[in-house]
Amino acid sequence: MHLAQRGYLLIVLMALLGIAGTWSDDPAFESAWLLPAFLLLAGLAVESWYLRGTRVSVGMQLAPRLKLGRAELGAYAFEHNRGLDLRLQYARALPSALRQSPEVRELTLPPGEELRDEFAVLPLRLGTARSGAVPARLLGRLRLAWWSRALPQDRPFTVAPDLLRASRACHPRTSDSVIRSTKKSPRYGST
Repeated sequence: MHLAQRGYLLIVLMALLGIAGTWSDDPAFESAWLLPAFLLLAGLAVESWYLRGTRVSVGMQLAPRLKLGRAELGAYAFEHNRGLDLRLQYARALPSALRQSPEVRELTLPPGEELRDEFAVLPLRLGTARSGAVPARLLGRLRLAWWSRALPQDRPFTVAPDLLRASRACHPRTSDSVIRSTKKSPRYGST
């Protein structure tokens, strides 16, 4: 769990009321800091209870066979079981066989719909690999804290050599070879 902006606001309010209550002559004002403390703790308990029943599923949509050195498009598809929008932050955690953007993405997941977040990858290593769990954080219903979660997924893929690109490099296109063969080479010594 990581506090969000509203959570920090309540902590600052607790500190200010605690300092003011210490210097105040009014005995009722001494315990004023307890109100924001209670609100924060009760709000975190409600958020924890609410998110315990929240199910977020993720599926990586990627071609099952990737070509080495050729950039490909993929997407994460997110869904959840609640009837309201849900704020989600996640880090793309792809295997080391793929080069990816290391940015943390923040999305608003609509209720009852699948949301796709597209990305580009560049395969760097040959072989078979599996994608692991996606590290994510969900914003609580009262927006007091971000709650950490690992979203499980298990998507196998294979990185194969790009034989088509290699064959083009070894064998020139036929139109180029035809053009080269039709050119007449100059003869030396002829008049």
